[in-house]
Amino acid sequence: MIERLIVSLRALAGRGRIDPHDPADRRLLDDCADALRLELDCPQQTLTDEQRDAAGALSDRLESPVRDGSAIAAAVRELALALDVATTDPDARAP
Repeated sequence: MIERLIVSLRALAGRGRIDPHDPADRRLLDDCADALRLELDCPQQTLTDEQRDAAGALSDRLESPVRDGSAIAAAVRELALALDVATTDPDARAP
């Protein structure tokens, strides 16, 4: 997994809310979208079907012309869980 994707997932998962209109959040979202494109196009590791599905779902939400902060936050948690990426968000590992 590329480090940039892990860093952006942790940063996004650690936010209480994601506001796609906030410049700081928008930079994180754009960075995460770039890292996801790279991972999905040129994988650094073999992804399981669950991981690929979660990455694709987040990528779809990030590439949408209308970004929904709540949907993105849920997709971030799902991908972080699928990749077993430790986050500071206590809900990221909820069953």
